[in-house]
Amino acid sequence: MRRPLSLTLRLALFFGIAAAIVFSGFGWVIERSIEEHFIMEDVSELETVAQAVQQALSTLQSQDELESLERRFDDILVSHHHASLYIAGRDGLALFASPGPDLSKAARLFANNRRGTIQQWMDTDQNYRVLIRSLDTDSSKIPSPYILVVAVPIDYHLKFLNHFHMTLWLMLASGLALTSLLGWFAIRQGHAPLRAIVARIRNISANQLDTRLSPETMPAELTDLALSFNEMLGRMEDAFQRLSNYAADIAHELRTPITSLMTQTQVALSQARALDEYREILYSNIEEFERMAQMIGDMFFLAKADNGLSKPSITEVNLAGEVRAVFDY
Repeated sequence: MRRPLSLTLRLALFFGIAAAIVFSGFGWVIERSIEEHFIMEDVSELETVAQAVQQALSTLQSQDELESLERRFDDILVSHHHASLYIAGRDGLALFASPGPDLSKAARLFANNRRGTIQQWMDTDQNYRVLIRSLDTDSSKIPSPYILVVAVPIDYHLKFLNHFHMTLWLMLASGLALTSLLGWFAIRQGHAPLRAIVARIRNISANQLDTRLSPETMPAELTDLALSFNEMLGRMEDAFQRLSNYAADIAHELRTPITSLMTQTQVALSQARALDEYREILYSNIEEFERMAQMIGDMFFLAKADNGLSKPSITEVNLAGEVRAVFDY
């Protein structure tokens, strides 16, 4: 049969599992919060660029003015580092494309999601967060709508998140191991009073049944244990005392008939006697043997009574006859 784990190890494991759940939850919340923060920053930058471009396009009065707007688009991108812009007409032809990734691929890839949705896109091992929007101008002279694509690189954010993820979970694992170790040490120190009780119990023998534990010097959780142990020692001490007294009484009762038998036998053998004298000595010895047998029977009766093996019964007794027997004895 497999031996169960110690209480210290069990509590340390439970403490470690609880700490792992709590730390993991906090770590997940922190990681998600940072990721959401980066997403909100990227979305804010994309929306800012999109609004600026939309405002510039709203002032457009003719197709020829698109060329003059390119400088304004460049100015918009300058204030937003690493942002890329792509504008296409209704016919799908590019009207403006900033240096950098080919955003026409993103426009084609997310052709069905042109209502201001934010998408994550990868181009030549570079990751971008992309905003695709359809823009309608107020001018009837300019064909619309326009397809607007704005992208910002997010590789820096992803690398930071990956590094933060590894660092965070490494710290959580280290913290969990340290917490479990400290929890084990604290629990072991907390069990010191229990080990002290065990040490005192080991020193108790049949000659030291008067030893008692001091409940007032123990933690509240062990007070009932100390009281119960003291009560058990009291019962054991009483039982040992009664057993010792019983053994002394039996030895005293047995010594009398045995001494009588030895004395009568030695006297009988000291010299030659008549047959009637030997017969009288043997009858006397039989009485002593019957007395000893009665005592042994009483011992068996008491042993059964102490172990609950003797069932009580009601028997009629002739008191007068018992009294006469006592006087005859």
